[in-house]
Amino acid sequence: MTQRAKMVKVLKEYVIPHLLDNGFYGQFPHYKKIYTDRIELLGFPTNNHGNSFSVVVSTIFPDEASKILKNYYTEEFQSVDEMNVFSTCKRFGLKGIFEGEFYYTDVYCSKLRLYLSREYDFYNAVSEKRAATYVPQSGEVLVQKANDELYIKIADAVNRQMPTAYDWWQQYNTPQKMQYAK
Repeated sequence: MTQRAKMVKVLKEYVIPHLLDNGFYGQFPHYKKIYTDRIELLGFPTNNHGNSFSVVVSTIFPDEASKILKNYYTEEFQSVDEMNVFSTCKRFGLKGIFEGEFYYTDVYCSKLRLYLSREYDFYNAVSEKRAATYVPQSGEVLVQKANDELYIKIADAVNRQMPTAYDWWQQYNTPQKMQYAK
């Protein structure tokens, strides 16, 4: 089983049941909760290069007259089954563990020196396929080792951050408030 498949399996076992208990429905990676005046959306998009995912939430208001107040990205309203968090203009993402992402691979950290000697952490995710032959660069330090416990640790991190998503939905639960969403 690939690292991605293991991560999805653990998310379905430890995170998704909490969403379902809170009124969401859908299939991985897209979930929604329908109210009379709005639809709350949640997605688990995968990083373009794999090795990680993020958790993104938003809300749309299908009955509003203007596209801006709908918080809808396209001109025409898609069916409820077709819409997902990327159908929206304004979204909120959970923090993730490294750079806003939840990496489920080995992760190395090095210091990147920019502008006037300021240092920044630079994270390098090493996939399961690359890990067997990967040689760390000078100054790189292993900060996360992929193993079976890591997937549960990540699921726990997502669950611990979900109250932040619920707070965001509560704060921006009307079209007028959504205009000012951060």
